[in-house]
Amino acid sequence: MGWREPEGSQLCSTAGLHRDAGELQAYVAEGFATAHDLNMNPRKWWWESGDRFRLAVIEPHSGDVSLAEGGACLVDGGWQRLYEELLAELREAAS
Repeated sequence: MGWREPEGSQLCSTAGLHRDAGELQAYVAEGFATAHDLNMNPRKWWWESGDRFRLAVIEPHSGDVSLAEGGACLVDGGWQRLYEELLAELREAAS
């Protein structure tokens, strides 16, 4: 999945702020690899900027996956390009 957060955004998870996408990816990978205790599982992460946000929630024990993007940047059809990009990434990951 694309981890391209906008410049100036804050990248967060249930563990707090992360300095960059690489740190967050490492946190998520380690959390899922050692997910013996669901309280320690990094199931939710997001980034926020002035006009948008992106949220991901994964519940491995139930198979639930939720991805959301929103904010002022999506007004007047701005969501369509983002939807197509996300759909392409999901299709690529599934193949």
